[in-house]
Amino acid sequence: MSSQDPVENLANIARIVVHTQYAYDVIDEMASNPEKYIDSLYKLSRLAVKLYDDLRKLREEDIKSMGEEADRVMKARKYALDQLRGWNKLVEDFIEHIRQNASQLRNEIRKFATLAISVDSYSMVIRDLLEKG
Repeated sequence: MSSQDPVENLANIARIVVHTQYAYDVIDEMASNPEKYIDSLYKLSRLAVKLYDDLRKLREEDIKSMGEEADRVMKARKYALDQLRGWNKLVEDFIEHIRQNASQLRNEIRKFATLAISVDSYSMVIRDLLEKG
């Protein structure tokens, strides 16, 4: 991971979870009630497991048959699977960061929510893949 910021690190993969699992309500809940961020992380973690299972079920042969899009889709899928395998560590680091910066709880949680709900290319590629799959 390139960033040393636990908020950004978790948000980078949470973004894919949010957009593929339509978990906008979880992020809204987290931003509205930062003190209950653990509850929201629990919900996101359940969805992360579901996404991981969904991505693992996709056969590489099916992706390779997508033509021009195949390389981009394979890269996005690999990134997501790699990051999801480390979800627990990202969550642990995030929680520890929040505890160490308790005076900035609201700002850090809102920063996470903002980053996690922002669209990026991987989240859209994977969402399209799962909807076609």
